[in-house]
Amino acid sequence: EQQTVGKLLRLKPRLNLTADQEEAVRAILTRQADQATAVAEKMFSGKLSREDMTSVQTGAGDPEAEIKALLTPEQLTAYAEFKQEEHVSNARLVANAELLQMQAAVGLTQEQQDKVYNALYDYTLDTLSGKVGAPPADMTDPAAAMNWQLDRKVKAIEPVLTPEQLEAYRKIQESQRKMIEGFLPAKAEPAQP
Repeated sequence: EQQTVGKLLRLKPRLNLTADQEEAVRAILTRQADQATAVAEKMFSGKLSREDMTSVQTGAGDPEAEIKALLTPEQLTAYAEFKQEEHVSNARLVANAELLQMQAAVGLTQEQQDKVYNALYDYTLDTLSGKVGAPPADMTDPAAAMNWQLDRKVKAIEPVLTPEQLEAYRKIQESQRKMIEGFLPAKAEPAQP
């Protein structure tokens, strides 16, 4: 709810939303947040199913398209700028958080810290902006998609790290993979004829 209210508070003045637009955007953001919360609760309780994973992608509809459909051409331009600024802010947060985690585990020099931050920031911004792209369409297993993303991140910072640091980082990634996979639903077995 806080994220929905916060986003709406930032959007309203930037886009000069009318009262009707504000209410419609609030409903869209609330529905999206409610769906994400329900899935997160199932994930953390160990009751997340493959159907739940699919519903995340389809159940909330297409909030971006729904919001854009409410906006005037001028508001659409302002919304695109807002989204880009949101991506930049989120990329900074992610790069900082990951850099702190890495520094504690692999002991980066100051020069490496700057380079790793830049690589993580660029990777995250490109991912959020859709420049990196999503996992291949035929990759329907959530764990495989997560591994695909983590592997791409390793490739982004690999040139900056020594072989020893890279090995330590890979161990961090492996721990994260195992933890996240523990929350994901088991892969369905193919039907036997």
